[in-house]
Amino acid sequence: MQYDCSQITERLWCGANVQDANDVAQLKAIGVTHVIDCNTDDEIPLFPPQAGIILLSDPTQDDGTTKGADWFGPGVGFGVRMLSQPGNVVLTHCAAGVNRGPSMAYAIMRAQGLKRSIALSMLTLNRPVCRDGIRYRNDAENALLALGWIKAIET
Repeated sequence: MQYDCSQITERLWCGANVQDANDVAQLKAIGVTHVIDCNTDDEIPLFPPQAGIILLSDPTQDDGTTKGADWFGPGVGFGVRMLSQPGNVVLTHCAAGVNRGPSMAYAIMRAQGLKRSIALSMLTLNRPVCRDGIRYRNDAENALLALGWIKAIET
């Protein structure tokens, strides 16, 4: 079975929960070196340390409540740092790859300097389950502004 993930940029991927060793092997095969896991403790994926992939756990509930700088900050900082190093490939993921993972990927792209419309287009074109929107996109904008990653929220 194919792991549910999508390539958003050359070195940024977004996907659903990592279910088994086959999923981990597929991530290794596509070159993923770092993972930002947005799942809560009750959704922890199978991700053994021997996989050789560096994991950042940055959990939050997918409950529709506002997500602030306290959640976006660690994931964005990690993602931007890792992507600034040649050869690194980052995956952001959550349980279904619909809300939290795509929102984190969006925030990373915006922190890297992509315009809001371009980051949104890249996600919605490359991750079909996001075509109806990215749930925490506006929260990402507010968090990035508070963290100093962007200077103003684009309209």
